[in-house]
Amino acid sequence: MTYPGSPTIYYGDEVGLTGGDDPYNRGTYPWADLGGQPDTALLAEFKRLIRLRHDNPVLRRGSLDAPLFIDDHVIVLARHLGETWAITATNNSKSVQRVMVTLPATVKAAGFVDALTGEPVAPARGTLVISVPPLFGTVLLHR
Repeated sequence: MTYPGSPTIYYGDEVGLTGGDDPYNRGTYPWADLGGQPDTALLAEFKRLIRLRHDNPVLRRGSLDAPLFIDDHVIVLARHLGETWAITATNNSKSVQRVMVTLPATVKAAGFVDALTGEPVAPARGTLVISVPPLFGTVLLHR
């Protein structure tokens, strides 16, 4: 939901639909009124991330710069649209990762807010320290 282009949600991903080996690659949709058990918490998370993208044009149309940080587990990207900046970080590790990134010189030092938690994140001398949750990501929006 934070990368350029149209997000693709494959049928059933939003409710945790699984599958197996061919020919059972994908089961039928687990309609609750037909006895299925869709993962409603996962569906709510998908909706939250879709709303985040919808509400922040920088996540839809913002330019994408070279990674600010990359290692075996974390990639941090910067997107900007006019004066609006978004810093996104994703973590493929099963543990929290803390990374330090140097902000582009054109980013004003007003600070960021974590779009998923509402917590403020303030840079110090053009540098941000970001804690990225395990197997998830962080979206920081410039205030």
